[in-house]
Amino acid sequence: MSPRQSVEIDIPWQEIECRRRRLDAVERFEYIDRVPVVPGIAERFWLAAWGKTWSELTESPERMLEWQVQAHKWVLENLPGDITGVGISASPYSFYGESYGLGCELGFDDLTPWIASHPIRSDADLGRLEAIDAVDNRYTAEILSWKAAMEHRLGDYVFRYADGVSKDLPERLSSGWGSIGIFTLAADLAGPELYVDLYARPEWSHRLLDIVTDKVIDRYRWLQAENGGRSHGTYLVDDSSGNLSPKLYREFVYPRVQRVLDVVGRPLRIHIDAPANHLLPLYAELGVEDFPGFGWGTSLEQVRRYLGGRATLRGNLSIAMLHTGTPSEVYAAATRVLQILAPCGGLTLTEGANMAPHTPIENMQAMLRAAQDYGLPVSTPKEACA
Repeated sequence: MSPRQSVEIDIPWQEIECRRRRLDAVERFEYIDRVPVVPGIAERFWLAAWGKTWSELTESPERMLEWQVQAHKWVLENLPGDITGVGISASPYSFYGESYGLGCELGFDDLTPWIASHPIRSDADLGRLEAIDAVDNRYTAEILSWKAAMEHRLGDYVFRYADGVSKDLPERLSSGWGSIGIFTLAADLAGPELYVDLYARPEWSHRLLDIVTDKVIDRYRWLQAENGGRSHGTYLVDDSSGNLSPKLYREFVYPRVQRVLDVVGRPLRIHIDAPANHLLPLYAELGVEDFPGFGWGTSLEQVRRYLGGRATLRGNLSIAMLHTGTPSEVYAAATRVLQILAPCGGLTLTEGANMAPHTPIENMQAMLRAAQDYGLPVSTPKEACA
């Protein structure tokens, strides 16, 4: 057996625990000393900072594990806020494995995969989609293979923090907790023509969405089995549905979200970084309990009106402004988010959604400074946030 590699992290474990307490308090609609600040850091951010590519990261499971371990150290030591680390996971397809497993081909640029084909356009295609096993396909087979290879090496590393605390990596890796979303998955499969199909071929579109919903439910059952029977509720990342009118959403998406929710259970989390003002009343009807990473095009006032005090909230600073703006601009925008949403409780200050590569660290520091200066909000009557 090779000796364990000690990964020295130049911050104390006590600081990580303090960050966790802030984040845990938010789930109870409380704050300890201030609103937590968590910049959204995906692989593309640290790959770009290192001058590395997605193809290099996914060269092998062992390479992915090694780089995720080093990214954990780099992110904690270099980025401000309440980040508690980088998740260790088998994710060679990033967000798009679910679509890949159901037939989409993927393309790859330097920093992320993308959907390169839309295989579902005919009745025959629907039949082929229906025949794909959502829990036994090319994606799930590769993920299980990558997980096994990475788990075999988890014991090779130990994190050592500045206050002398040592932490092992987990013994098992999660296969994830959510879905790319019912309508987004359907749009990946059918392509942008799906928006026309809703009008021109409504019966065909309903059949597609019914099949996709079945696949999403089957995926959740697989995830629950893979994760030892644990469930974190229903998490749908459904950006493409932001292009639908309330009428179309209510007809084509709402009942299918409800069907997934009935099987998988709560809490219900919906991510949408597209402008979503028109869908907020429907989210309130569905009883959304977490609204993570909502985008800068969604009104803070409307989020407060429909979800404030009911759902935990994460967003909505513009990633473009964070990337190209000044620290003073970021500070002002972050302060506005705090003034409108922090009094409702349940707020984590972040962008909407995922920091662009090479976003200046000074702008992330401005987010944190805004939260520190704002401190604890003055209590606001609950009815003002509901």
